[in-house]
Amino acid sequence: MGALENLIRLLSPETQVPDPFDAEEIARRSKDLQWTQERIIDMIATGVAKGIAKAFGK
Repeated sequence: MGALENLIRLLSPETQVPDPFDAEEIARRSKDLQWTQERIIDMIATGVAKGIAKAFGK
């Protein structure tokens, strides 16, 4: 299991990570995984922006 799958399970336990050998399941869930990845990126970007703002006292 990869780090991204572990992160998805940690941050969004209701999002199921597909079996890496089930092509049909992966095709059905690829949109959900892409959405989850985008949300993770958004959360990281928000945290970084808040950290930078805090560092510069804004």
